[in-house]
Amino acid sequence: MTARLAYVPAIAAALRDHGIAVVAGAHGLGLRATARKAVEADREIWELDGDGHAHGCLAGFEPLALQLLDEAERHHPALVAAHEQSLKRLWPRRDSSAYALPRDLTSTSVRDERTRFYHHEYQNKLLVGLAEFMLAVLAVRRQAVVVVIDNAERLPPTSRSLLAVLRRLQERSARLPGRTCCLQCVLLERGDANGLNGSHTGCNADHDTGRSTGQHAGCDTRRSTDHSAGGGTGSFVDCNNGGDTGRAAKHITDPVTIRIAPLTLAEFEAATDLVHLTPFQRETVYRQSGGNPATCRVLATCLGHDLGKAATLPVTTVIDLYLGTLDMARRRDLARDWVASSCQGDLIAQRNAATLPAAELDELHHAAHVAAWQRHTAGQGPLVLVHALAIRDPLRRLQALVEPCDVLMGIGLYDTWFDFFAELFSSDVLRRQGSGDDAINGLFINAAFVLYAMGYTAAALALLDDFLTTFPASRFVPTALYAQSMTYGRYQVPVDLPAAEDCAVRNLRLIAEQFADHPRHTYIKVFAENAYAYIKARQGKFDEALALCEHGIAEIVSAYGEDQFQLHRSILIYNTSQVYELVNDLERAERRLRTAIACDPFYAEYYNDLGNLLSRSHGREDEALDAYARAIALSPPYYEAHVNRGMLRAELGDVEGAAADFERALVIKPAEWRAFRELGNLRLVAGDAAGALAAYDAALQIEAHDADLLANAAVAASELGDSALAIRHCQAALAIDPRHANARDNLAAELAALSSPDSVQRYFHLTEEQDAAD
Repeated sequence: MTARLAYVPAIAAALRDHGIAVVAGAHGLGLRATARKAVEADREIWELDGDGHAHGCLAGFEPLALQLLDEAERHHPALVAAHEQSLKRLWPRRDSSAYALPRDLTSTSVRDERTRFYHHEYQNKLLVGLAEFMLAVLAVRRQAVVVVIDNAERLPPTSRSLLAVLRRLQERSARLPGRTCCLQCVLLERGDANGLNGSHTGCNADHDTGRSTGQHAGCDTRRSTDHSAGGGTGSFVDCNNGGDTGRAAKHITDPVTIRIAPLTLAEFEAATDLVHLTPFQRETVYRQSGGNPATCRVLATCLGHDLGKAATLPVTTVIDLYLGTLDMARRRDLARDWVASSCQGDLIAQRNAATLPAAELDELHHAAHVAAWQRHTAGQGPLVLVHALAIRDPLRRLQALVEPCDVLMGIGLYDTWFDFFAELFSSDVLRRQGSGDDAINGLFINAAFVLYAMGYTAAALALLDDFLTTFPASRFVPTALYAQSMTYGRYQVPVDLPAAEDCAVRNLRLIAEQFADHPRHTYIKVFAENAYAYIKARQGKFDEALALCEHGIAEIVSAYGEDQFQLHRSILIYNTSQVYELVNDLERAERRLRTAIACDPFYAEYYNDLGNLLSRSHGREDEALDAYARAIALSPPYYEAHVNRGMLRAELGDVEGAAADFERALVIKPAEWRAFRELGNLRLVAGDAAGALAAYDAALQIEAHDADLLANAAVAASELGDSALAIRHCQAALAIDPRHANARDNLAAELAALSSPDSVQRYFHLTEEQDAAD
């Protein structure tokens, strides 16, 4: 199909003005040719397929990204090294001569020993790292690229998130002098007038946060912890600060959608070979085809010389009648071609596959899935799910998905996982399949870990309860009870420590009774004790928590030596350090933390926590800054470490460095409200009350329940003379923390300034009552 020239100016304008255009229309209407015509001549065009099931979790972008990686390895290895932590996690089977750092134990441990998995926010860090790498390579190439993504309605969630990050980063970059958009996208969203093809899902528009800057004595100086890994035998300090659920201020313009209409009759006749038909017959075929030449070609195949006569039935019916004229050998050939093309083809092939016996298609798809999986494990192709997902037998489909789900979990791409797995997860029948010891049963337990780390605790607990009832003797019971205890004691809001303790105690009793002869008994027991230690720490029983951790470390080494279970041992040591820090034994905390680092020297979170620990000791600020710098160097874009370093820099008077860290945190995570708060604090100290209040307002749009933030916003409002706003913020802060001294003092000052002695007296009376109650 040739380009639809009437639509070219609109597409070109959308690319010029927004860097992205959505072109929507059915197959056969010339979308790709039209998009190609709209691209400026000096632009390099990449035509890619966005179908995530057929082309992997980064469909629409992965071939370009890998090509840029190849180029950078040859010509700009420093760019690869600068972004290697993101690149080697997204492509764990691909090595590079440009990589400068070894992998941490999370990446190198065998699957059975991997007791740490990535927090759900980790994906955003990876995608920011990938997007920055791609844009950096394109910038040094000095040639703009346009990616034309076909089947964009099938983009996987990970690709949609990458697209949003690319748009956001380029929108920010465009504000700088001399910077232009080096990567543009045309999304071809396909639909089918006959209802046989995919659906229109729209483009996932991202929201940017406005930049306002704005410090007040008494502001919160708590350090942030990393979200890069969680669950498993994860850290004691609860680092689940929530996802990117809020948006502040500024909204990136939604992409323009250009809808390609069906052809007019004249255009249709020019695009099809229907000259042998009468005008009446041509018009009849035109209407039956919906003005789509591709549908016309299908009808011509099905009807042959009868095309001009048999035009009264729906297209699907015509196809079914045609398929009825074919022998089964021909239909099986069509089906094999359909599967080999990753389920791409015309309406005849699609309908043929849908109407063949399920068992026959399942065999073809299973064989294709095995071949695709072997290519992926050999590093020769993306993670292809189309064949596994096309298997109609639910149990067989679930079995085919075990290994791909493990890959997605290992990278942290949970949204893409649940995009296809949620339907299977919701099936009571499938959750009860297997012996309880099978790989599919372990898949559901892994799903529970991911769900509670993502905040879906109700779904995780329901699954775990069901599993424990259905499979009380399963080898996964200790893992399920561990997950339950962590869900109740760490991730559920509010936590339920008695329920968490009950699960942990039951787990230890069961391990002693049923797993005493297991070859990995010590490991399983120590794994469970770690959850119990976490609960003890949350209960304030620090001596018991420490005893459990120290005993576990000794048992692991005694049973397995120094070389096995290094990841779990490093986590136990790290947890011990955190308990020592909680009881303010900073010397032992540091000693233990450095031992954990020696076990896993390339894991960024340990260095971030070391920076937090050292920042509490006077005279060790430079060491803390070095630790934060190491954490940032070791991690994909690490916004927590930037926030923490920025806060320390602010305390040391390095305003410029602090502001740079907070701004960098907001590039990585636009809804990081602490960075807005700290920028507000900087502006307030600098005397810019208006800038401070703007930054505080941006933070409050995301997090409205932080007493320090509200109290500081009240100070800014007071300095601007807005007493009503200052009083509201003070009252809101005191509702959260009735003992907040700054909020009390500021509220009293505002009431006094209003010349209302009765109000001031009433306020002090209420606070005295509150103090007495406390």
